[in-house]
Amino acid sequence: MLASGQLTIGRVFRLLPKVMGQESISLWLMFSGIGGALNLLSVMLQYGFGAGSLIASLIALFFSLAMSLAACFVHYAAIHAADRRLSGTPLQAVQALWIASRRFWDYLAMALLMGFVVIVGMLMLVIPGLFAWIAFSLALPALALRQFGISESMHASWLATEGRRWRLLGVWLIYAVAGFIALVCVGLLFAALFHLLGLGPMTVQILMVSVMDPVFTGASIVVTGAVSTTVFRLMELEAPEILTA
Repeated sequence: MLASGQLTIGRVFRLLPKVMGQESISLWLMFSGIGGALNLLSVMLQYGFGAGSLIASLIALFFSLAMSLAACFVHYAAIHAADRRLSGTPLQAVQALWIASRRFWDYLAMALLMGFVVIVGMLMLVIPGLFAWIAFSLALPALALRQFGISESMHASWLATEGRRWRLLGVWLIYAVAGFIALVCVGLLFAALFHLLGLGPMTVQILMVSVMDPVFTGASIVVTGAVSTTVFRLMELEAPEILTA
C-alpha cells in the first residue's frame, strides 16, 4: 500500500479509509461505552448523590482522569491498528490494545511533554504553538511504531519535519476544518431532534455528556491515530534514515 510516493494532502486522505477497519470501529465503540458510563456517573455525582460535597467532587475528578487515560490508551492502540492495516496484517482491537499496553506509560509521558511544549508555545503566541505542534507531530508514532525513546522520538520528529512542515500543517488544518464542520452539522441535527422531542434541559445535558461527548471524542481519537500513522509512514518513505529504527 505504501511502496513509494511522497507525503501529499490528497494521498493522506485517500489512504485514510483503507487504514480504518473493523478494529477501528471496535476501538471507537469501546471508548464510547466506557466514556459514556464514566461521564454519566460523574453527572450523577455532581447533581444527584452527594451533590456539592467534597467527596463527590473528588470522585468526579477521578472519573475525568480515567476518561483522559482511556483516551490516550485508545489513541495509542489506534496508531498500531492503522500501522498494521498499512502493512497488510490487520489486528483485532484487543490485540491493538495489548500491544499498546506494553509502552503505555512512555506514550503518556510523551503526550504530556508534547502538550506542555505546545501550550507554552501558544502562551507565547499562537504561531510558536503551531510550529511546535507540527515539528513534533511525528514523535508519538515514532515512539509507538519504531521503539524510539522519548527524547529520541522528539529529535527524530524535529529532523524529519524540516522542509516539510507546510505540507504537514496543510494536512492537519484540513483535518481540523473537516472535523469541525462534521461536529457542527451533527450537533445541529441533534439539537433539532431534542427540540422536536421536547426534552428538558437536564435530559439534554445528560444525553450530551453521556452519549454525544464520548461518541465524538472516541471518533476523533481513532481517526487522529489513523491520520498520524498515515502521515508517519509516508514521511518514513521520504526520510528513512531518520525515522527507521
